[in-house]
Amino acid sequence: MTGKFKISIISYLFLQAYKSKEKSYELEQIIDCLIEPLMHCQKRNKTNTFLLIGEEELKLKLRSLRVFIETPFLEENSIAGKALHFELTLKYCLANFCKT
Repeated sequence: MTGKFKISIISYLFLQAYKSKEKSYELEQIIDCLIEPLMHCQKRNKTNTFLLIGEEELKLKLRSLRVFIETPFLEENSIAGKALHFELTLKYCLANFCKT
């Protein structure tokens, strides 16, 4: 498969998940499952690198991360799935979840 074809398939799948409220709700439930382990990581943090984030703020940050990842696919942007998209997503995670 070519790169463009893969991106178009991924874009199509994201659009289908985004349009379906049931599938979107399922994705939100998966995100909510991450909150408890991340809260636990904050408490066990011995290196002092995690930001101390409340549960509601963490939920918002995780949902914003989802949007950050999905948007280029939904807009059929050429950056979607490329190394630059990956790098920007990692930088976004570091900025939102770690102390600088």
